[in-house]
Amino acid sequence: MPLKPAIDHNLSVDIEMYQEIEPSFYDDQLKSKNPLRSLFHKRRYQLINSFVKSFYHPGKRIIDVGAGSSAWNRDCLPVFGLDLNYKLLDYGKSKRRISDYRTADLLDSGLEDRSFDIAVASEVLEHISDIDNSLKQIQRVLVDDGVLIASVPYDARFSTWRILFFFQRLYKGYLRGNRYYRNNCGHVHHFSPQKFKDAFIKNGFEIEALFSSYRCSIFLIARKKRSVAGLQFFPDLSIIIPVKNEAANIGKLLDDLTSRYGGMKIYLVDDGSTDGTLEIIENKKKSNGSIMLIDRRYKKVKGLTVSVLEAIDRIESKYFIVMDGDLQHEGKYIERIYNQLRQNNDICVVSRLSVAGWRLNRKMISYFGTFLGKTVLFLRKKRMPHDILSGYFGANTDYWRNTAGGSQNKFSLRGYKILFDFLKKCGTELRLSDIYHILNTRTSGNSKIYWLIYFEYIRALLRG
Repeated sequence: MPLKPAIDHNLSVDIEMYQEIEPSFYDDQLKSKNPLRSLFHKRRYQLINSFVKSFYHPGKRIIDVGAGSSAWNRDCLPVFGLDLNYKLLDYGKSKRRISDYRTADLLDSGLEDRSFDIAVASEVLEHISDIDNSLKQIQRVLVDDGVLIASVPYDARFSTWRILFFFQRLYKGYLRGNRYYRNNCGHVHHFSPQKFKDAFIKNGFEIEALFSSYRCSIFLIARKKRSVAGLQFFPDLSIIIPVKNEAANIGKLLDDLTSRYGGMKIYLVDDGSTDGTLEIIENKKKSNGSIMLIDRRYKKVKGLTVSVLEAIDRIESKYFIVMDGDLQHEGKYIERIYNQLRQNNDICVVSRLSVAGWRLNRKMISYFGTFLGKTVLFLRKKRMPHDILSGYFGANTDYWRNTAGGSQNKFSLRGYKILFDFLKKCGTELRLSDIYHILNTRTSGNSKIYWLIYFEYIRALLRG
């Protein structure tokens, strides 16, 4: 949906074609007889919705640039829509996906400076001729540290999207005579991930995440640079970090967390470190009262699951987040998990879309293990996140305790995948959300994965 006409010398024709789109156009894509088309749009809406919710909390203002009908907004968040097609905007408002709107060009919107906290530009930037000025306008209406969530087709040579789009244009544009498709659906830019990233960096955004989904869509999360950095306070949150021999990483992680967030408690559960991890934690405790140590050196049963369960028994906060101490789990996601939990979700999972640097054998083991686990959860009719084996997740403390029944006997205590064990116990009422990321490989220390972990996971698959 072009905010600026794709072909300047043929202005009226382009607007006319765009105005011909039916108000339900974007909803209809989900009902397409072409399963690939419906899957593409369903996936795109799901990801955009998840990203927005992870940055949103009541009081924040959201603008959807080139909104159409804001079909991604399945949770009916309060969204201000900006678009040239008033029929699409009105349709979105009738569905409660748009609370208010303005029919205008982004380059001449009349919106006030710093009037929004979150901006969405989903499948729109490929239509805009003047990318630089458009991104500058989005910068202008965002507050300092405001977030922009954008997506475009992965329109590069041999990409999945380009191949599928070629056949779609051929069928709808030339065989069925649809002018909009014959005119390339108004696309004037063809983005690869690097080209997309470069456009944002050039215009002063800080890139927080960039990834593709099946080489069909490129997703990017960027921030407007803040003028003054400051702590965020989460007094009703606890962070649980199970550690063992993380001397090379734990100090850096604690420095990052305490420089970003205040008011929360950080529980470090040491399961028998021998490399100086305990000494580093003790030194950090002396200068920061929010850091708590649970020393499990002399416990008979060891493992990640029992370490996390012991910490959950001790916390007093309304919410908690579990993360690893190896720097693979980035602290910047804590704010987003917390926002999701405050929106009445019981569990929020930071789901891996992929892992940078893994060898093929490690990927195959992970894919196979995920397939087996999802099969078990499906047969038990359980709700499940995208990544059932994630070690980075948050939960409502009361929900966890009520579901787990306060008994460690319900878990495989020597296990490694506590989230999977917990999902087996959850009912269909579970309110679940995902946050997506690309997991980085470990840069320091040694992985804790070894053959016994795989054996314990197989036991977990078979346990009740």
